[in-house]
Amino acid sequence: MPTFVRLLHREPWLLGEGFVESQTEIIAWATLVGREEFITALLDLNPAVLRRQPPKSQAIKFAFACANTHVIPVLTSIWALPDDLPHAAGMGDLARVK
Repeated sequence: MPTFVRLLHREPWLLGEGFVESQTEIIAWATLVGREEFITALLDLNPAVLRRQPPKSQAIKFAFACANTHVIPVLTSIWALPDDLPHAAGMGDLARVK
């Protein structure tokens, strides 16, 4: 983790517009393995992925598929959680499920 953060500080161009796809891939990878701290560290540096229309990503799907729903609150700062029955059930929101 410290190496990741140092790299982003040393190479701030990685946070720019030309690297939104790479930023999205880092977030998806971190979601797959349940490493919320990597997502948070990246987002704390205000990457371009936060400053524009969100690119397509399967990160939320990965969070549910890999039982890493603890990262959903961080992901929703970029992508909206679908307002449907499967996602409400996956989040344990019984009121919305009813």
